[in-house]
Amino acid sequence: MQENKLEYRRELKHIQYEKYFGAYDANIESLDKIIENVKEQEKSNQINHDVILVLSRKNRKVEYLTKNVLDLIGYSVQEIEKLGSAVFFKIAKWGHIDCLRNSRRWTNAFKEEKFENLDDSTKNTKILCGLKVKTKNNGIVTLLVKSFNPGANDENSDTIIYYFTDISHLFKGDSYWINYVSGNKSTRQFRHSSENVKTTKHIISGREKEVLLATMEGRNKSEVGILLNISPETVSKHKKNMLARTGAKDTTPLVHILKICGVI
Repeated sequence: MQENKLEYRRELKHIQYEKYFGAYDANIESLDKIIENVKEQEKSNQINHDVILVLSRKNRKVEYLTKNVLDLIGYSVQEIEKLGSAVFFKIAKWGHIDCLRNSRRWTNAFKEEKFENLDDSTKNTKILCGLKVKTKNNGIVTLLVKSFNPGANDENSDTIIYYFTDISHLFKGDSYWINYVSGNKSTRQFRHSSENVKTTKHIISGREKEVLLATMEGRNKSEVGILLNISPETVSKHKKNMLARTGAKDTTPLVHILKICGVI
């Protein structure tokens, strides 16, 4: 039974990796091929409820946007194209424009730091969690935005792919955070909008991950404590810290958010 659960977690992690990276080989030859791959996912419903944006960083042009953006924020592809690539600055909830500005600032700061093992790969990945935007009918949607560059050659070096996931039902509060991961996953950095949350290398620590995985197997805090040789109070503290750091409403949403991020 335990082996089956471990295998399930490995398979789930593989699925999450394939979802965000598998369709985009580092040797993709053209922008047309990238768009073709996105269209195939869209046609076969592989993207579920995620909205995918293919953006040219060089000229800030929207190269392709999946049609389900209409379901997400009420704007059609044509309306988004008219608004331009800065659309999320234009529709961000008041107070969350800083979220976008800080995202850029933190990313640039991360790249400028002298990390010994920093991979300059085009598959460096950025996750922005907690961005709130206004829909066309004046509703509010909370987004998790995952972005990366799919190509390694010169032609695609300016192409960025964004995945937008609605996490309104999973996330609480007005905080936001960013997680930056180098292409070879050797270097990571997590930054939070709250000054009370320290900048760290990971969204959750190794011990917190052990607590969460044990909880996912149906153990209560006493059983988790016995398994990991810690007190039930420490188990509760780890869970509380994970919820506070990620903004998740409770343990189940926490699991969903971390799965989307590929952490578990």
